[in-house]
Amino acid sequence: MYLLKKDYLLNITIFIILICFFCIGKLESENLDQEIDDLLKINTWELLSKNLRNSNDLLKININKNENIISNKGNTYSYKSFDIKELPGYDIWKDPYPKPVGYIDSYKDNVIFVSGDGVFLYFNYEETSNNNISTQSIKSNISEIIQDKDFYRPSWISVKDLLIIDNEIYISYTKEVSENCYNISILSSNFSFNSLNFSEFFSYNECVHTKKDVFNAHQSGGKLSYKDEKIIFTTGDFRQMIKAQDPKSVLGKIISISMDGKKFEIISYGHRNPQGLFYDNKSNVIINTEHGPRGGDEININFIENDSKKNKTPNFGWPISSYGEHYDGVYRDYAPLYKSHNEYGYIEPIKYFDPSIGISDIVGINELDIQKNSNTNSFFYGAMGTNIDEGDLSIHHIVFDENYSNILFEDTIIMMDRIRDFEKINHNNQIYILFVLENNSEIGIIKLI
Repeated sequence: MYLLKKDYLLNITIFIILICFFCIGKLESENLDQEIDDLLKINTWELLSKNLRNSNDLLKININKNENIISNKGNTYSYKSFDIKELPGYDIWKDPYPKPVGYIDSYKDNVIFVSGDGVFLYFNYEETSNNNISTQSIKSNISEIIQDKDFYRPSWISVKDLLIIDNEIYISYTKEVSENCYNISILSSNFSFNSLNFSEFFSYNECVHTKKDVFNAHQSGGKLSYKDEKIIFTTGDFRQMIKAQDPKSVLGKIISISMDGKKFEIISYGHRNPQGLFYDNKSNVIINTEHGPRGGDEININFIENDSKKNKTPNFGWPISSYGEHYDGVYRDYAPLYKSHNEYGYIEPIKYFDPSIGISDIVGINELDIQKNSNTNSFFYGAMGTNIDEGDLSIHHIVFDENYSNILFEDTIIMMDRIRDFEKINHNNQIYILFVLENNSEIGIIKLI
């Protein structure tokens, strides 16, 4: 009896082990299949993107969602998304480091999109009333200007933003200044739907070496805006933290650049990785969103006129002050991350996030504001990340008072996707917010009902 029981238990054990091996093998097979699918999609896109950069071809994008969505506080929005199915999503651009899917702007009544690897597409906004959109590529000389191979394959070397002013188009990108040494720079071209002929608009000799220095090209900033006949530009510190406080360094700053690209001046110091940038010309205020370390994402308000009267350049404290912590948990004398900003002579963020939400772009939406109060300042800002419970993968709505001194209202629209970039469109006297969703490479459109 004992032997029978022993044999029975042995057989059961062997059966369980075999089941486990089968499950593991199946899981590994499924993971391998997914990796093969991802690799095929990247290779297919690399071939297609090369053609799109050098021609004016049609590319159909199809509607994915057309529905109403309700925010956490019960506000209803109409929502559409269009899938650029040929373009790999953020998670597919993952080896060795993910590349941003793309950025969006508008020109007259047309929507302009640039992928992280420099493919330009456009379509007329009227087409968004259909179930598919016929986008057309714009031929450019990007591949002649940017010869860094990492720009065109999975890596964190990429386009970082897109801005169109009058008839000129600007893109920021991670530039290889010398071998394995990078900064964040700007190209520009006269805008044309037929062809874009880019040349260098703004660059500088300073760079961070991938081999010799602590290096992170995701921490490069690159957001573009426009103020008083000047380009406003954010630069990250590339994880060279102390450069954010160095007045001789371009890194870790918000700067203004003359329209000929030859002169610049520092608007503010102490930035880690500004991912959103908006200039409120009515109040002469710059609002920027910023990635912190582990925890400590921020929304910062730069009262330009007030600080200019004090003859003082605003300083937002990084890496001396931050509400986050170093990823490795190691204390650094040069980057102590004091929690108070004000106590050490720096400007406090009007809002910080702990845990971080992977904060991204910010756009003014006063025309869309549910508060209907002309004396408030209303914005959408995006969240990337991975955790819905922490506020990630969402569009956030925030309303400040007239003086940007208090937060009056906050709401969250859960999108279940990384939100990278925004653009506001005024079409037939209606305001729509367009945005880039990264997980599945989509362009979304949202409007308050």
